[in-house]
Amino acid sequence: MKVRTTRDHLLHALGQVIRTVSPTSPMPILSGILLTAHHQGLRLRVSDSKITIQVELPLHEANLQIEQVGSIVVPAKYLFEIVRKLPLGAVMLELTGPLLLTVRSERAIYRLSGMEANEFPEVPDFHSDQTIRLSSIQLQKIIQQVAFAVSPSEQRPVLTGVSLAWDHHHADQIRLLATDGVRFASLLTNIERINAAPPHAIIIPGRSLTELSRILPDDETSVDIQIDNRQVLFGTRQLAFYSALIEGTYPSIDPDAFAVHTTHLVLHTEDLLQALERVSILAGDGHIVRLETLDTRLTLFSSTEQIGDVNEQWEAVRKLGEDIRIAFNSKYMRDILRTMACKDVSLKFQGKWSPIRIEPLEEDETSTATYILTPVRTHEA
Repeated sequence: MKVRTTRDHLLHALGQVIRTVSPTSPMPILSGILLTAHHQGLRLRVSDSKITIQVELPLHEANLQIEQVGSIVVPAKYLFEIVRKLPLGAVMLELTGPLLLTVRSERAIYRLSGMEANEFPEVPDFHSDQTIRLSSIQLQKIIQQVAFAVSPSEQRPVLTGVSLAWDHHHADQIRLLATDGVRFASLLTNIERINAAPPHAIIIPGRSLTELSRILPDDETSVDIQIDNRQVLFGTRQLAFYSALIEGTYPSIDPDAFAVHTTHLVLHTEDLLQALERVSILAGDGHIVRLETLDTRLTLFSSTEQIGDVNEQWEAVRKLGEDIRIAFNSKYMRDILRTMACKDVSLKFQGKWSPIRIEPLEEDETSTATYILTPVRTHEA
């Protein structure tokens, strides 16, 4: 194996895969990265048994020269740190001995001990005729809008994932759901192409989607999503991202729930987000904030014993129905608002104990988002 490329091209490829590598894996081989030089380019592969990522550096796009084919597994952490700290310019990767990779730059020579390439896990065996196609930037936006709401607790594994199902009424739409039991995110989105629909919803780990979002390009690159019974593959011309699916049945949740309301507020999204940021400074570890209305006058209040309190007031864009007094987790509300690129947001209430329905007001040509947030019971609210 003998490869010449540039520091920037190699570092970009390594940056796409390094977060998946666990330095404390019980299988030493999984703390490494598989490098394979072949006649069409350089392939990098990592795996943590649940996620496998493979990145291709093609000859014609990576300022790459393959002088000799070959493969080796080397410690991912060390290779990444070496390349990250190299000066700009050319880099050569060469097998200079049995299981010994030499990394050369203009001024430095590193030698890394490696492991046999054939001991590294193969890419998952994949059989699927169910394919969705989305643009990379659309998929990033979808993930941003729902994945934040998954549960961090493994007590109910299905809630650590995002449910994906085909809409029963429109063959060209999919619905994604995520909840941790306190907040709920629903997104109905158009898809560019679909070959077939699975008979039931699948559950994709939220961690997998978050990692995928970080490495997708911010452009219109097409991403094919292929699904079989146990795994999902997100693929572009240079990236293959495999993730195991979560087994189980996702809770039946009606995204149209809580549409009936007695109070409807319309607020500027940025005004509400910034006010929550300020009021949350004194909200304590529970992040509890109280919201009150008096006609169109809105008040946010929070306090922490022995520290102090704060209230902030401003006018709503529009208010319909009864006045409301309700408490909620400010962090969860801010997480929801940060997913929105709209000028105005709609909040609907049905009393102080019923969940809050939150929706962006501006129409999105490709998707419709709905969020539900359970209020917090306090003595004041």
